[in-house]
Amino acid sequence: MSLQEIYKKINTISPKMELSQVEIELSLVEDINKLLDSTNAKRKQLTAQGLKISEQLLGLTVDYNKILSISIDAANKAKELGIADAEKLFRVRGSEAKDYSDTVGKVSNLIANSLHSI
Repeated sequence: MSLQEIYKKINTISPKMELSQVEIELSLVEDINKLLDSTNAKRKQLTAQGLKISEQLLGLTVDYNKILSISIDAANKAKELGIADAEKLFRVRGSEAKDYSDTVGKVSNLIANSLHSI
């Protein structure tokens, strides 16, 4: 709505209103519009940053899955060699990588879905 339209509405609502009162009200409308525009610009900027973080988190799942695969291979080799402690360590670390992958993937999706809703 333009300032002229706002002025006409104010004048229609209260034709006896002093010009200074109308100017104050119009000034307040301008102030509110500027603040809202500024805040919306910040929100858009932060949303974009948040989506980038979400994408980076999702990229970590690829790394965690590689770690899982390497850990499984290492555990199998340790088992073949009869090194039980090493096998256990590799399986535990692989399980940890899988847990992180699952958690990071879920968080990434939650962030992205939340940000797309605002």
